[in-house]
Amino acid sequence: MPLTSAQTALIDKHLRSDNWLQDKALIAELTDHYQEAISSYMAQGKPFDEALRLVHTDFGGRKGLLVMEENFVRNQQKDTVRLLKEGLLNYFRWPRMAFTLAVVALVVYLSVSDVAPLFVEYAPHFFAVAATGHFLAILLEQGYRYWKKQPTFLTTYNYGPLQFGYGLIIWLVIWPHFFINKTSAPVIHVALAVLIVLVVIFHEASVIFYLKIAKQRAARLRTRQSKA
Repeated sequence: MPLTSAQTALIDKHLRSDNWLQDKALIAELTDHYQEAISSYMAQGKPFDEALRLVHTDFGGRKGLLVMEENFVRNQQKDTVRLLKEGLLNYFRWPRMAFTLAVVALVVYLSVSDVAPLFVEYAPHFFAVAATGHFLAILLEQGYRYWKKQPTFLTTYNYGPLQFGYGLIIWLVIWPHFFINKTSAPVIHVALAVLIVLVVIFHEASVIFYLKIAKQRAARLRTRQSKA
């Protein structure tokens, strides 16, 4: 038995206001489950309000729904990390392995060529600033869309892993200045410069891979919500 738009709106209010759920993706999934279960109860002759209470009980009440949201967010965070790793590992499989080898060869060559002093001095900072700028651009763009009440793909479960990755890049650039003397450890500085540049390049590649999937998922979620 199909539900009316008013009944669907009541389900949304029930999940958001009455049970304090906040995650949009989970609410969209639960709305689908609620609609199916309520329709099943109504087909048995029960009124909408009673069917809603029964489904709420089936999900464990407010406590059960909040625990479900907590687990859902945790799993989504793990999924974000998994996708970032998958994006990185793609560059260590053929055919993208060819790109990886070319990048590594170029970076190593620059670190031992005539421009090595400039490379070691400036390249790590340039790449770290570029990566941080990319992250800030994402935050600004998503913040603007949120302010305009437009759909966003940056959520509580993917912001943390993304922030950690960019924080790691900044840490890699800063910490050698406190612990390594440039005049006494030139070889170490060359190795660090190569490491930082490669980390930034492949980190950005994995982030771009993840953002592509995140945008696709956000688009599918908007489609489901518009059909509801």
